[in-house]
Amino acid sequence: MVDSLCKSLMAFYTMSQILAFVTVNKFDMVKHVLPHDTAVSSESSPDDVAKAVFHTYKQLAYKFREHGLRSFMTNRRTGDKETFYVHVITQYLPKIMTDTYQRHKLGVGIFSMEGFEYKNYTSKQVLNNRTNGKIKSNIVLQSMRILQLLFKCAYFDPHAEMKRRKVMYEKKISAHENICTIATSNVNEVVAPVVERV
Repeated sequence: MVDSLCKSLMAFYTMSQILAFVTVNKFDMVKHVLPHDTAVSSESSPDDVAKAVFHTYKQLAYKFREHGLRSFMTNRRTGDKETFYVHVITQYLPKIMTDTYQRHKLGVGIFSMEGFEYKNYTSKQVLNNRTNGKIKSNIVLQSMRILQLLFKCAYFDPHAEMKRRKVMYEKKISAHENICTIATSNVNEVVAPVVERV
């Protein structure tokens, strides 16, 4: 059991390094997580390097789960202590990694938990502040009505945000150019000499 736990933790250590990668297609940045007998090298194409990283992750996820089932994920029946998070990192993340790379040519390190944490915080605030707190009353019904309103009305459009940032950047550049134009035109004008006070 201790041997399985150690093997599972060693696999998870490398998996956590792969999950932190923003760039997965540069051999020099990912070579420390690839196995020594890998077929990719610094001369390999970026897509081949990324595929090798994803294949390594899948192997490690399988090893993590198999050894975890023999140790920390089992109480009475095999796998009865498996959590949703373990299921996500072993079953869903390999597909998410390949989809992210195909769309953006980046690793899953670009994502953060900020959106999830915001929704989690909001739901806790609703439960604390928008219900009467009595166990006999229907707290779920009270909080779900407010949460539906909050989550339905809370909308974030990343494309609109990128357009807004682009417009703000262009305004900043044009303002800087105007200031530079005014500053250079004032240099050419004759400035009256400053008389010093005695």
